[in-house]
Amino acid sequence: MASLVDKAILSGADNRPPMLEKDMYDSWKSRMELYMLNRPHGRMILESVKQGPLIWPSVEVEGVTRLKKYSELSAVEAIQGDCDVKATNIILQGLPPEVNTKFLNALPSEWSKFVTDVKLVRDLHTTNVDQL
Repeated sequence: MASLVDKAILSGADNRPPMLEKDMYDSWKSRMELYMLNRPHGRMILESVKQGPLIWPSVEVEGVTRLKKYSELSAVEAIQGDCDVKATNIILQGLPPEVNTKFLNALPSEWSKFVTDVKLVRDLHTTNVDQL
């Protein structure tokens, strides 16, 4: 008989990556690669994981060198940048929730107001920092 946790993992297997289990890493790695390859631009997402994210090109404007803005990237560079974000999100979705809790607990005390918002799952996009 499958436990509630097993059912929860199985129920979400088609719409999110599998959870990482240390004793089944090879299986997990294969499943993650297949999951990434089945996403739009899957090959680029997988390359982003294996080779690292896109190194953003720089541009010189009036003698000052700066990184290009997203809107200034070529079509291929923009897709690669998007794939980098998707790859990061896929990996983070596969981590257990305890990792987020450990991260939040390790933050300095001045971040406690933001940690409270995250733990209460408030809408962080509309939260006004002054209201915290």
